[in-house]
Amino acid sequence: MQEDFDQEDTQETPSGMTVESALHEIGWGKYSTMLAVWGSVGSAMCGMHTMSGFFTTLPHEVVCREGTVCQGSAPSLEDFCDDIPHFNETWMLGGHAKSTVTEWGACHDTWIGPLAGALFFMGWFVGGVLSGTLSTKHGRKTISFILILGASLSLALSSVSSNLGMYFSSRFLDGCCIGGLSLVSYILATESVSIAYQPKLGTLILGTFGVGETLLVPIAYWVPEWKAFSLLISLLCLPCVFWYWYIEESPRWNAAAGHKGAAEVSLQKIAATNGVSLSDGTLKEVPTVQGSADESMMSLFRHSVIRTRTLVMCFTWFACSLSYYGLNFAAGSLGGNLYVNAAVIAVIELPAYVLQYFTTESPKIGRKGSMLWGLGVGGSCCLLYFVFYSMGLDDLGRVFAFVGKFGVTVAFSLAYIWGSELFPTSVRSTAMGLSTASARIGGLSAPFIASKGASSLIVFGVCLVTSAFLCSLLPETINTTLPESLADLQKPKPAVQSAYSADSAEEIPEGVATLEESLN
Repeated sequence: MQEDFDQEDTQETPSGMTVESALHEIGWGKYSTMLAVWGSVGSAMCGMHTMSGFFTTLPHEVVCREGTVCQGSAPSLEDFCDDIPHFNETWMLGGHAKSTVTEWGACHDTWIGPLAGALFFMGWFVGGVLSGTLSTKHGRKTISFILILGASLSLALSSVSSNLGMYFSSRFLDGCCIGGLSLVSYILATESVSIAYQPKLGTLILGTFGVGETLLVPIAYWVPEWKAFSLLISLLCLPCVFWYWYIEESPRWNAAAGHKGAAEVSLQKIAATNGVSLSDGTLKEVPTVQGSADESMMSLFRHSVIRTRTLVMCFTWFACSLSYYGLNFAAGSLGGNLYVNAAVIAVIELPAYVLQYFTTESPKIGRKGSMLWGLGVGGSCCLLYFVFYSMGLDDLGRVFAFVGKFGVTVAFSLAYIWGSELFPTSVRSTAMGLSTASARIGGLSAPFIASKGASSLIVFGVCLVTSAFLCSLLPETINTTLPESLADLQKPKPAVQSAYSADSAEEIPEGVATLEESLN
């Protein structure tokens, strides 16, 4: 049965070729490189917008009054606010940054930052749901560029906010746009290349999210006034709009939506840009894999095997999102210089993505081994940070916190790949949608938990270690045939060549293991 499906899906017929066979023939070239640059710039923009709220809501700092001699270290903000008359002669509220908190908040108003962060991730959740639906109906390209403009305008709106209500509203709108853009632009990019190149392109795009976070730190230091900082970040997004006239609509979406002629035109333009002439310019009907009528959301919980995978992956996505963003927001609580901490936490993501790419393609390590390593290292280092912090060894503790972020990044990026491969095609989109919804809950919780200071890393560590134990119950998926339906989970899984190998001599069936399908 599976052999019949593979043969039907991959062989060219007199009526034309599939989108995948056309993209396979086109290969990688000038257009693919341009697409990679656009997707990477967009991902970096998403990283900058996501973490910009951290710098625009920095709390008050207690600093020494000018003209006075201060003995010892500055009191904590909590102690200062509790007994201002006692400290007021030598200490005062001040600091390098000028944030929404220092402009509108009172001494004890430490809730502004966590609430702004939670509203951003709430918008991310709403934007992800709406943009997924809209991009399915109206196309990836149009929605992507609308979201780019929306993100730029919403952040610009925050820069002219006259009160906290206006600022909170703009952060929610920015979250809606960034949440949608991070999904739709990724899908547009990966759908426009052959499946053989999708892992490399996907890793590059996901990795540049950390590049955006890294570039944000020096900008925040050099532009400490939050309104000017927000306006500058919003303007940096605008160059992405000019790619509209060079990026083609996803040929896979055009074909799936019944726009056969538009898909053929897109493929011809992509081929021409890459300097390739297609052997056959016409497309045949794209076969689809249909699940049984009952394979819906409830099917994820009715079948024991799939129920275990669903619950484990939902918790894993929650733990990864909570810890990933929580460590970013906790940069000011780790001791030392806030800007140095934020820079290291961002930069350390880059080698993590490189390691993740190579280990997941290694038969000796695979998806499961890489995930267990990332979760185990991330969780253990978060717990060790608190141990050394409690002993007064702040510098050593920070090192473990940074390594913890490295491990979390490996695990979080791998959740996209391994998570999609664990579920049959018939319920993959539903399962991944539920998993990413769990991640948004983690993102919503992260600012509030991170505001608790060093003790927040205990929560991160426990969640990650627990997730590592649960993931050990799941199977490895590298070099195995991906299931098409729930019934396939009961069948033996024959070893096959990795569907993600660019050196594969055989063409990969369209729609069998595509990451963008799982995220759509």
